[in-house]
Formats: sequence, C-alpha cells, structure tokens
Amino acid sequence: KQEAVSLLEEARDVSFGASKQVMAFVHSYLARVYASASDEFHFERAVDTGLTIAHSLDSAYDDGGDFVYAWKPISATLAEQSWGYLAIGAPHKTLAMRAEIGLQILLDQDARLHTWIPLDWARANLMLGKIEESVKEAREFYCRAKVMQSPHAISQAYKLLKGLENAGYGSVPVVSDFRDELTNEK
Repeated sequence: KQEAVSLLEEARDVSFGASKQVMAFVHSYLARVYASASDEFHFERAVDTGLTIAHSLDSAYDDGGDFVYAWKPISATLAEQSWGYLAIGAPHKTLAMRAEIGLQILLDQDARLHTWIPLDWARANLMLGKIEESVKEAREFYCRAKVMQSPHAISQAYKLLKGLENAGYGSVPVVSDFRDELTNEK
C-alpha cells in the first residue's frame, strides 16, 4: 500500500502540469489509496482537493475521451469519498452523503456510478448492523448490475451476501430471502 501511495503521490505531482481533468482524476484515486492505507487525514485532504478542482471545471469537462471510460470528476470523486469512508470505518459518513452523491450522479448522467453506489450503502448499513436496510440496498445494486450485465458487479452482490453470512446474519429471514434470490438467478 505504501508503494501505491508513493506512486500516486508522484502522479499527483506530475498532474499539476496536465489538465484540470487529469489533476482531479489523480486526486480521486489518491484519496482511494490513502483510505486503503487508513490515512484519514490525507484521504480527506485528497478528496477536498479533488472536489475543489472538479468544481472549478464548472461542468465544462470533456466527454472523458482522455480516459478509459467517460469519467465525471465530481460524481467520481464523491464515489471515492463514499468508498473511502467505508475503508476508514466511517459508514455513517457514507450514508450522510447519500443525497449529495445521488443528485450528482443524476446531474452527470453517470450510469456506471448509478449502478455501483447502492453497494456502498449496503456495506455501510451492514457495518452499522442495519441488516434489512443493507439487503434492500444490496437488492437494488444487484438489479442494476444485472441491467449493466457486468459479471464483476454481479459477483459483488454474492460477495456482500457472503459478508452478511460471515457476520452471523445468515439465518435472518431477509438475508435468507436474498440468498434464495441470488441462488435462483444462478
């Protein structure tokens, strides 16, 4: 993880000579790596910087042609913030930003993040012991993942189910129903 942090810090430094889109992109992923390394201070700083840069684009960013997919700086950075809060053990912060990130995803028309964000909410609710809410969000994620036809996304629904079971909630009726739903789909 430290090597990843060092490499992304170097990328951050190089990005200052590139476009604002690239600077925001690098800060977004730098935030993710800081969260993975449990460095809350630098995580928050990278998110704030990434969002400041993204907002300075004033929705004038291009179609993402410089990237692998059509990356939207504001919604993507907010999604990294949401994921990062889970990584540092602050699920309540992920849930607190639900309205903000949901609105930004709609404004950016970001179908990829629209599919993935319920997984963060499901994980946050699981971390808080809110099992019914977790499964509700997991079902929403699973439905969106099926529409997107992403095997990777669909596999994350199964991974979340395993997490629910490993946490001791396997016999809870809503978890059993979710297991049956996934089993029947297979």
